[in-house]
Amino acid sequence: MPEKEFVWEWENDEVWDRNKEHVISNHCDAFNIMGGIEIGGKLPGVWGHLKNGNDRILGYGWIDLYDDGPEISIAIDDVFQTMGFGNQILEILVGYTFVGATVKNTNVLARQVVDWLCKNGFSETNFGTSVSVELALKLFEKGQDLNLIKRLD
Repeated sequence: MPEKEFVWEWENDEVWDRNKEHVISNHCDAFNIMGGIEIGGKLPGVWGHLKNGNDRILGYGWIDLYDDGPEISIAIDDVFQTMGFGNQILEILVGYTFVGATVKNTNVLARQVVDWLCKNGFSETNFGTSVSVELALKLFEKGQDLNLIKRLD
């Protein structure tokens, strides 16, 4: 996909708006901060979005820093999923020695997400244990979320 057709923009005023509501509403559990925010409500962290040449927002990225490191979440508009835009956003957001990913057991694409993460270097939990797709699925069956990290150093 040609680079010039897609633009990443960091947001100056991080507020909950109709565009975020449209893209993120089906993925609220990926953003632990979404409960009860009204249109115009101030959001924590730093937000950015990827848009196409027609100014249509394809997806959002969010990053916030905590004592134990950064937390990153991404959401892609359902129409544009599986087209590589999540990869683009993740590459923009990652600038640390490690990055963590949480796959919620409620995610209907959990198997595909874990498979992608494992293929792209997310192979350890925050306890240093090697993770396979099979182990992840067992955790999901027990109602647990899966926390993976990717070491970047």
